[in-house]
Amino acid sequence: MVKDHLLQLREFLVRYPGYSEEARAYIEQEFSDAIFEYAKPEILAQIYAELGMLDDRENIYKQFSDVVLSKYPAEYNILEVGAGHFPMFAKYVDLRQQQLGTGTITAYDPNLVTRLLGKIKLYKERFTYDTPIDKYDLLVGISPCKATETMLMKAIGSKKEFFIALCGCSHFEARHEKISSTYINWEEYIIEMAFSQKSNDFEVQYELINNFPVISSKKRR
Repeated sequence: MVKDHLLQLREFLVRYPGYSEEARAYIEQEFSDAIFEYAKPEILAQIYAELGMLDDRENIYKQFSDVVLSKYPAEYNILEVGAGHFPMFAKYVDLRQQQLGTGTITAYDPNLVTRLLGKIKLYKERFTYDTPIDKYDLLVGISPCKATETMLMKAIGSKKEFFIALCGCSHFEARHEKISSTYINWEEYIIEMAFSQKSNDFEVQYELINNFPVISSKKRR
């Protein structure tokens, strides 16, 4: 690991001291090695992206921001659910929206380590069934894990567009105890729920993007 990157990491952790002691210890221990892993842990991938250590093929946050902003209007008011400790996806969207002078991006995550980043509206809290979404046009989740089901139900119930890159984990809760809890069953369950929005008003799509299973919906125009 280049010495300059370790210095950048130290400066980053001073600038953003909101990581828990456990998270900080993990970052410092794995920072030099995880950069070489194909599937980088999210907590580190966000830091690598912020420090400019990822090329475009590795930077899923930049890739997904490009995909979302090509698929949906930039003037949308976007809500990101499960933004992670350092909201890199939201940062890329915010930078583009600022360039265009239109749209907003809001990010929710209980682990956020900053309360100020560009013009992003940051909420250091969990996204729940009670979270208001009336003012948003689009709900986005980049591996939102346990929040996947909640955001999907909220989006469908409120007739909002959504874009979700699935995390690859199974998140069946106790109420699903009669359903096999493998990831395949979870993905099938989520996809079936997503396609329930398909109608004369909405088109729904399932596709692989950057090796992530992605479900998305758009209003028909």
